[in-house]
Amino acid sequence: MVRRCRGDYWRVHHASLLDRSLAKGGPALVHSIHLYEVCPRKDRRGVDLISDALPFGGLWYGSPNAVSNAIDYAKFRSRSHNAVICVYDETGNVIDTHGRIRDVTRPEMIEILTSLLVAITGIYAYLTFRILQANRASVAAMNAQIEAVTRPYVTVAFSRPHPGFLSFTVSNVGHSAAVNVEMKSDPEIKPVRASGSAKTIGRVPESIGLFHHPIPYLAPSQSIDALIGHYSGIRESYPDLRFTISLSYGGSAGRYTDTIELSLKPTDDVQHLADYNVGEELHEIRNALDEIKSRFKT
Repeated sequence: MVRRCRGDYWRVHHASLLDRSLAKGGPALVHSIHLYEVCPRKDRRGVDLISDALPFGGLWYGSPNAVSNAIDYAKFRSRSHNAVICVYDETGNVIDTHGRIRDVTRPEMIEILTSLLVAITGIYAYLTFRILQANRASVAAMNAQIEAVTRPYVTVAFSRPHPGFLSFTVSNVGHSAAVNVEMKSDPEIKPVRASGSAKTIGRVPESIGLFHHPIPYLAPSQSIDALIGHYSGIRESYPDLRFTISLSYGGSAGRYTDTIELSLKPTDDVQHLADYNVGEELHEIRNALDEIKSRFKT
């Protein structure tokens, strides 16, 4: 059983510090001081190192250098605390002391520590804000990438289903459906006949139904064609051969708007010159049929 020495020496020799700590509301300082007592054993077999800071309250040192070993261990044990190490003789008198107590309750030290804490808190808040901004930017970029991959893309183009004839094609090349697709053309394109969403009831429409009636649903990879007419007639009706198509359609993330410029000029001198005479002949045949029809009526 480890015996307890008289532990009053340090209180007497450090009474002024204790009084100042208590006067400044600093009892926590008193409790943070580690008190060690090095006492000789009654059986003369070394010394006991006694302290409340030790796990089991005391340690026994029995080597020839028991006192110095006990002091070294106490210093190591309380290297981050205030500590007082008292060495007693066999009569209970203090013959040596080690360690020191720092008066950390001084106002200037408290102010320094408070300022340091405020500075660290400010730096932490700034770094947290920057990290939050970077995370928001990353999330926005990720959402934009996801939307770019999954959104619908409606495109328009002229196609040539038959020699000398042009069609207007609307396609969804995206990965999701486009809804309520609305289109406008400048100048307005007028066809021979139309398909898709155009409504033709017993007569040829005055303009492409695609430009006057929205397409309710256009699935991915789906296309809708509208025949415009022979290239010779188109060249006479639209000498500029340039068209501006305005698109507006909905998707899972909202509504999209696009403007597409179409031009037939690159094919003006090559693609359809060979079919020009065929178009003229078809036009003459149609006029002749109309004349025969009018004679039968009379």
